[in-house]
Amino acid sequence: MAEVFDKARSSNSLLKLLKEKGHQLYKRNNKIVGIQKKRKWRFKTLGYSIGKIQLLDKNIEKDNRLQQIKHLRNNHSKDKGRER
Repeated sequence: MAEVFDKARSSNSLLKLLKEKGHQLYKRNNKIVGIQKKRKWRFKTLGYSIGKIQLLDKNIEKDNRLQQIKHLRNNHSKDKGRER
């Protein structure tokens, strides 16, 4: 699970990677809450709370915003040099 979590870039990619590794996902009240082998294991029991999994999505948003800021700064500094 730790290996898959480290590779995952978002919650969706985490679920996809878990399926690729042969883990069957299980739902409770129409929400994916864990994996199932011979026994059902909740993510929280395995040390991965839903909040921790959702942080993957927030990190992607944060990275996208940082890239946009860098892009804007680069364009702004190029424009400044031309004005002088």
